[in-house]
Amino acid sequence: MRLLITGPESTGKTTLAQELSTRLSIGLLPEYGRIYLEKYGPDYAYDDISIMARHHHQMYHAIDEGDDLILDTYLLNYQIWSEVKYGRCDPWIQDQVQLMKVDLALLLYPDIDWKPDPLRESEGERMNLFRRYESGLSTLGMSYAVVKGLGEDRVAKAMDVINSKP
Repeated sequence: MRLLITGPESTGKTTLAQELSTRLSIGLLPEYGRIYLEKYGPDYAYDDISIMARHHHQMYHAIDEGDDLILDTYLLNYQIWSEVKYGRCDPWIQDQVQLMKVDLALLLYPDIDWKPDPLRESEGERMNLFRRYESGLSTLGMSYAVVKGLGEDRVAKAMDVINSKP
């Protein structure tokens, strides 16, 4: 199973991805954008988003296709990030988003408190971003479920969705 965890900033993507990875004993592909920004700092330009997306893509394709995997974000996140921040997106990202193959996406609802972080920048836009993610997943025809709730309740709801997937 390939499971994508996606959604706006500060919705618990990494926390949920790590918890599901542990509970399901499935490998976890971390959010490369955070790794990149922690290394190079929070100031970035349009081209940096493409660099992050391409590296994340390389990491994804370095894993055997048959291996189960949880993705803590992926190319849709870079596309939306670039479009919101710069009003445009590298055509390579747009093309690759169309080719994304995941079995299920969990779209995290922004119902948890915002946690300040120097790498985050969209506190007041989380609901608008959520709608963009929902629209993007629908447009891609991707199987997805919205996950709401706090703490263990959020994890339990995610597990219910995963366990009900044929």
